[in-house]
Amino acid sequence: MVSIKNKIIGLLTKEDLTSAEIFKKLKDENLEIDKDKIWVSLNTLNHENKVVRITDKKPYLYKAITPLALLKQLYDIMENKMDFVKSAVNEDLELLKTIKEVIK
Repeated sequence: MVSIKNKIIGLLTKEDLTSAEIFKKLKDENLEIDKDKIWVSLNTLNHENKVVRITDKKPYLYKAITPLALLKQLYDIMENKMDFVKSAVNEDLELLKTIKEVIK
């Protein structure tokens, strides 16, 4: 059985969410969980440096800082905000394609 903390990290790897959004997504997966348990889990994950709050005011928005989440963020930056300085070679394009498959 997957722990609640691992489920939360899995959700936050895909997108940044508030605790209410996490609760709704876990409820949609038919998991019976108390809202307080989510907050406790998020607080624990924050102290373990596995998630971080990215807003200063409530509702707090959380983001995962696992290697896969960081890779996804890097890929999104490269895909949406950067252009190649010089022409990409096939190896570069294959690497980007492989990374995209891993993070999806």
